[in-house]
Amino acid sequence: CSTGLSLVVDGFAVAERLRQETPEYFDLLSSVAARWENDGGDRTTALIHFAPYIHIDRVSGKVMQVRYSPKSGGYFPALGDSQQMAKLYAARRRFAQLLDADEYAVYFRLNKGDLWIFNNLRLLHGRSAFDPNEGNRFFQGAYFDMDAVTGAFFRAKYRIQIENKLASQEAF
Repeated sequence: CSTGLSLVVDGFAVAERLRQETPEYFDLLSSVAARWENDGGDRTTALIHFAPYIHIDRVSGKVMQVRYSPKSGGYFPALGDSQQMAKLYAARRRFAQLLDADEYAVYFRLNKGDLWIFNNLRLLHGRSAFDPNEGNRFFQGAYFDMDAVTGAFFRAKYRIQIENKLASQEAF
């Protein structure tokens, strides 16, 4: 297809912009848990998770995860304070405006056989419109547990350190 570009937005950059621009909105979106859900696209799955739009490390304040999906939730709980609820919706609306801003979007073409791997809790992804008369498009999503990847990295790093230490001891 010559139409239908893939696009990506760095959610961390957008979250930091929101933090600089409107700290109160950033604080709300990083403290109030929303309901996120995924039905697998064919309603055979029921994945439900509660988490804020922006997850920050409570020690460093660093943005660690960003969630946003108009089709998969982000439903807020009913807060007792209607003014606070209005601010929460205003914060989400501003976050969505920033995520949709052209200055944060990168467009590129995925060609047949291309593989694109990215952190789904940092990068938001989508595509522009494509002409279905140009042929079929096929995308296959796959997810993996980041804890497993991080754990494997540290196990390998530790093993290499031990092997290097043993090798240096044998050299003497």
